[in-house]
Amino acid sequence: MNFIRKYWRLLIITFIVLGSGVVTILMSQKLKQTSPVAPTVPQATPKAVAPACTLSFQIGGPTPTPTPTPTPGGPTPTPTPTPTPTPGGPTPTPTPTPGTSLNTTPECTGLSIAPTTGTSVPLTATFTCSGADRDGKILAVEFNFGNEETKTIDKDVGSPGSISTTYTYIREGSFAASCRVRDNNNTYSSTPDSCKQTIRIGTAAIAAAVTPGTSPIATPKVPVAGTGPSILGASAIAGGIFLLLLGLIF
Repeated sequence: MNFIRKYWRLLIITFIVLGSGVVTILMSQKLKQTSPVAPTVPQATPKAVAPACTLSFQIGGPTPTPTPTPTPGGPTPTPTPTPTPTPGGPTPTPTPTPGTSLNTTPECTGLSIAPTTGTSVPLTATFTCSGADRDGKILAVEFNFGNEETKTIDKDVGSPGSISTTYTYIREGSFAASCRVRDNNNTYSSTPDSCKQTIRIGTAAIAAAVTPGTSPIATPKVPVAGTGPSILGASAIAGGIFLLLLGLIF
C-alpha cells in the first residue's frame, strides 16, 4: 500500500500513455480496413448545348435572265446580214484620226562651200545648206565635214531657208562633205547629190587640177646670152657660105 501511495501518480500517467497507444493502434487498423470514399464533386451543367451562333452560306450560279416571250401579232425582228469580204478585193484606205496630219519630209536643196580647194592647211571654209518644207519650216541643219566630224546648227529660218557655218581643216586630203535639214516635226531630209561637195587640200588639190589623160604643158627653154651664137647669127653665117660657093661655081 505504501508503494501505491508513493507512486500513484506515476502509475496513472503510465496507464494513460498505454491507453492512448492502444486507441491509436486500433484506430489505424480501422482506417486501413475501411475503403476510401471519393468525395462527391458537383458536376457543372453547360448552359448551352448547341452552338451559340450558326452561319449559313449558299453559293449558287448567276440568276438566269428570263427569255422574253414574243408578243402574238408583233413585228418579227429581221437579222442584219454580216458582210463577207471578197477575196482579192480592194484594200480599204485607213482614215486619218481627226486632229492629226501626215508630216511631209523636208527637202535639202543645195550645199555651197567656199573655198573648195587649198594648197595648204589650215584651211577655213564656209558651208551654206539650203532646204524647204512644204508643210512646215526648217529649224536645223546637220553638217558633215567628211572627216567623221559633224555639227548641228539650230535656227528657225522658215521655208525655204538656209543656214551657214564655218569649219577649219587641219590636215590635207580629199573630204566628201554633205548636209541635211530638219523640220519642225523633228524629221530629217535625205542627202541628195545637190547637198554633197568635195573639198581638196594639198596634193589632192594639185592632182585634181591636172585633167586625166593629158600631160602637163612643157615650158620652153630660152638660151642664155653668152653661151653660143644666137639663131639669127647662125643663119647669117650659113647664108654667106652659100653665096660664096655659088660665086666660085659660076
